[in-house]
Amino acid sequence: MLEQMGVSNAAAIVEQALIENEKMLAAQKYATAQGCDDLRNATYEEINALIAEGKTTEEVLKYLAKLALEKWELNKTELKTKADCDNLLKLANYAGATTEQIGILKDAINDLNTTNITNPIETTFNTALDTAFETAAKNLPGFAKSKLYQTYENNKNKSKKKDEKARKTIEETVSEIEERLRAQLEIPEFKVDYTGGTTTKDIRDRLAKEKKRKIKEGRNC
Repeated sequence: MLEQMGVSNAAAIVEQALIENEKMLAAQKYATAQGCDDLRNATYEEINALIAEGKTTEEVLKYLAKLALEKWELNKTELKTKADCDNLLKLANYAGATTEQIGILKDAINDLNTTNITNPIETTFNTALDTAFETAAKNLPGFAKSKLYQTYENNKNKSKKKDEKARKTIEETVSEIEERLRAQLEIPEFKVDYTGGTTTKDIRDRLAKEKKRKIKEGRNC
């Protein structure tokens, strides 16, 4: 069917699906034994808990880590609390991240400014300070142009850029870990090579002719 649709590397795609399915079945068997009936819909926290049990083979644990990282990426999970950060670092460890990658993640997490994640008291103070400055800028004549407020704005913008850079670093590092893990699990990653089958080509040609006809009719009107 894939070949009829014009996928020239159909055999490779099927092989990839079979390998993935085999590993998924092994992981589901373990998950079911631990009380998780639907691994595909499990949250990354639930998968983390399954990994922590560790009562299966290393390959199954690594495959579970792969599923969790995919869910993390798919949901673009935002790191808001220390628990979120700990979860991500645990997943990275389970996934076989290198010492360098773990270090990069830790440094990036420390650079996040939305929480100062490891210090909730400082976070609360900074939030209150931001509110006070913004309120003063709205209600006190001339305060928005004061040197004090301008310094606050500059620092806020620098902090925002630092935060954006940290989040991008985390996303890129997680993707690298996930890619390395696929290689460890010997799961190939083929991109669909679409050339267009006979049926598909016929449909494309027909639609192209129809478009030209409508354009021509429009001009004649």
